[in-house]
Amino acid sequence: MSSIRNTRQSVTIALALLSAPVPSHADSPIYMCVDEYGRRSFTNVRSEMKGRKCERQTEAALPVAPGAKTGTKSPGSATPPDFPKVEAGTQKARDDVRRKVLADELANEQKLMAQAVQGLDEARKPRTGEVQGSQKTLERVNDAEKEVQRHRQNIESLQREIGALK
Repeated sequence: MSSIRNTRQSVTIALALLSAPVPSHADSPIYMCVDEYGRRSFTNVRSEMKGRKCERQTEAALPVAPGAKTGTKSPGSATPPDFPKVEAGTQKARDDVRRKVLADELANEQKLMAQAVQGLDEARKPRTGEVQGSQKTLERVNDAEKEVQRHRQNIESLQREIGALK
């Protein structure tokens, strides 16, 4: 089990290293190194090779991380020419609908927040036959406080989302 975890770890590290930006000494050869525990790693830094068995790798033998940039795409072609585009008027209408939906949700959440605050005030009042600091009272107040906090977070999230609209 330990060797499987080490192998997975080595492969993960190797893929992360290979998908990282290439340092200034990119023309240095890449070596696959195996340490005394059989863990493999890839490097082009001589100091990292000490105490390990290292073999120089050819470009064809190097693993490539899925989704890694290969540099074949020109920087000017961000989207393909046949990519579907939305007209400005259509997008503005969609944004307006979204803004209205978010505003409605915000108004509803503010109403729920007011009700939750009122419920918290009620929860803090002692009930007939209940001692002021009893466990039942504390649980009721705690639940009401959590509800108020949840509505407060929802309101903040909706306000951020509305603020992020163009």
